[in-house]
Amino acid sequence: MDTKIKQLEQELLNTRLSLEQAEVILLNLIRLDNQTGDNFLLPHEDVIVTQKSAIRLLQSSQI
Repeated sequence: MDTKIKQLEQELLNTRLSLEQAEVILLNLIRLDNQTGDNFLLPHEDVIVTQKSAIRLLQSSQI
């Protein structure tokens, strides 16, 4: 029973991480659409999350 709970907790954590990463990627894409200027700003933390998301996607595609 305890093992099942830990497994469910891990699945919940992974799901939350995936949702957070998707949100950051979408926000970054929105920020890239700067029609009023020649530049855009992305918070450093969002860049790190995007990089980790890309690595996670690449790793999962190799399974």
